[in-house]
Amino acid sequence: YMNIQAGSINFVVVAHLSVHLHQDHVRKALDILCDRHPLLKTRIAIQEDNPFFVSDGVPPIPLRVVTRRDDSHWIEEVEHEVNTQLPSKTGPMIRAVLLTSPEATDVLVRFHHVIGDGMSGMYLMRDLLGLSEKISRGIEPSVDSMPERPPMEDLLPPSVKGFNDFIKTTSLIGKQLYNITVQRPKKIPRDDTSTGKGMSAHILHRSITPEMTGMLVEGCRKESATVHGTVCAALLEAVAHLIWRRNGYSSPVTVGCMSAVDMRRFLHPPVTEEVGFYASMVITS
Repeated sequence: YMNIQAGSINFVVVAHLSVHLHQDHVRKALDILCDRHPLLKTRIAIQEDNPFFVSDGVPPIPLRVVTRRDDSHWIEEVEHEVNTQLPSKTGPMIRAVLLTSPEATDVLVRFHHVIGDGMSGMYLMRDLLGLSEKISRGIEPSVDSMPERPPMEDLLPPSVKGFNDFIKTTSLIGKQLYNITVQRPKKIPRDDTSTGKGMSAHILHRSITPEMTGMLVEGCRKESATVHGTVCAALLEAVAHLIWRRNGYSSPVTVGCMSAVDMRRFLHPPVTEEVGFYASMVITS
């Protein structure tokens, strides 16, 4: 929670539909999902500098409806959402946007990272669309409530706690210190023309054809690599080359990125299709 206050690292899940989705059906589905996932109807209270979840006085999930202009309109709305703060003190820490036209619909769900990770967003979007479809057919859906969970740290098995956890943490710190002391990375020159308040996040959307996707998957399989790792490596190489060229460096440039790791199946008891933050981060450079 404290890290998120320093910058916008929340996220938006997007679904593109080739049918019209009625806003009343989505509104009802959102209300039903609040009964399934306790964190969707929470806010953050602070007591003696310690944040904690409370559920009293939290309004319904906001639903903003916009007339859909074209197939790229969603990018503009996603940028607006990620640059507009979520009201953590009043809640809820989630909101939805519906871009509608007679022939297509884009559904956007914005999450505060305190209550959800990427998998949470995918599960919620799936359930939101499924419930909306049932409501459109006149079916009155019902859902089972998910249990309230303690923090992820309390669900970790004993094998990753204590001394073993200390060894792993020390190893990670050692690798980072090696990169700093031996490789002596240079800092990117600061852009003094921009202030923190004046900066905003932007979306660079790219897609590849099914044929290229198949070639990528097959190439990764032959090299015993993951698609995620390959795409990250390509992105990091491109960014490093851009930094190197723009700043006139004569030595190699080292850049890194954080990749999320789904921790659900490693927890005790295992966490299933619940909304919550159940991810860890791995640094790649």
